[in-house]
Amino acid sequence: MKPIIRGWTFSFTHLVVFALYALLTALASTNRETSLLLVFLYAAHYGRQSLKPSLLLLAIWALVTASIHLAVGPYLHMLGLENTLLYNLSNLPDTLISNLPLLPLAWLAVAGYRGAPSVLQRLAWVALGYMVAIAVGASWSEVQRLCLPLLPLILPLIVGARRGDLVYN
Repeated sequence: MKPIIRGWTFSFTHLVVFALYALLTALASTNRETSLLLVFLYAAHYGRQSLKPSLLLLAIWALVTASIHLAVGPYLHMLGLENTLLYNLSNLPDTLISNLPLLPLAWLAVAGYRGAPSVLQRLAWVALGYMVAIAVGASWSEVQRLCLPLLPLILPLIVGARRGDLVYN
């Protein structure tokens, strides 16, 4: 029997998973803004049926993040978008050379996307959104380190592209 709470039908297992996501999102939000990735991972994994729980996770993330920013104030090491762009452009040659090893991985992930199941395709969109956020707001010289959370998302795509005969189960 599946209980219903204000239009949200769930199983006990799904409720436990959601509670763990909520706890992890709240804890991770105390450390980094990139913990928003957890909300998108939840939404990508559960698809359209997860709209209300995903919005609740987003509210938890926003509440914790906003509370910390209001309590602490601006960080001195933050450059802002304009200064970050100027910094990135001034270090462009070194950044291109240091990020060159990531290109084959990106190519393999794109190649593996077409034959992947829908849940992996949704996770690939999460990874792409994260990469856009990195390109806009982060130091490009730190991309290798910032991409580490994406490896579990794109690794199945890379393996699927590398082995054309691989059948996703």
